[in-house]
Amino acid sequence: MELSCSTGLLEKEARRRRIILTQSQKDTLRVWFEKNPNPDLATRGHLAKELGISESQIMTWFQKHRKIRKQAEFAC
Repeated sequence: MELSCSTGLLEKEARRRRIILTQSQKDTLRVWFEKNPNPDLATRGHLAKELGISESQIMTWFQKHRKIRKQAEFAC
């Protein structure tokens, strides 16, 4: 029973690993974000292939940056 619990914990830790983006990946995401802060599924798929990261990571990046933009607008 402990084995399954520890395995589940390891899987959870693996899922929460932070991704490290290269500067070129960040630049590409910023350019796309300026064009459209809400990319559709096809755009996320295209970016995932182009950048070599998962669609869910791209979706998370866009969500984070939309939140940052909204907070900056609210602060002003």
